[in-house]
Amino acid sequence: MRKVLEVNYGIHISQGRVYRLMKQMQLPKMSTVKPKFKAANKSDDKSCHNVLKQNFNPKEPNKAWCSDITYIKAGGRFYYLCVIESILKFV
Repeated sequence: MRKVLEVNYGIHISQGRVYRLMKQMQLPKMSTVKPKFKAANKSDDKSCHNVLKQNFNPKEPNKAWCSDITYIKAGGRFYYLCVIESILKFV
């Protein structure tokens, strides 16, 4: 909270003051609710067609794209990384 106030609004405030103000306003110190993740639906959903069908040699550029997402721990924090790439091989 202190960092957000400083970076976004230019307000310099000590961590203790932030704690006291949040306590006075009855705001939680941190999230106590663990996020719940739902499993992917394994039904035969026709909205996701396999258009590529393992054909990794498109005849034209920008006809096939692929992506992946992962997270990396750096400096004690997790950062998300998404890579999007065009398949540019030609037959």
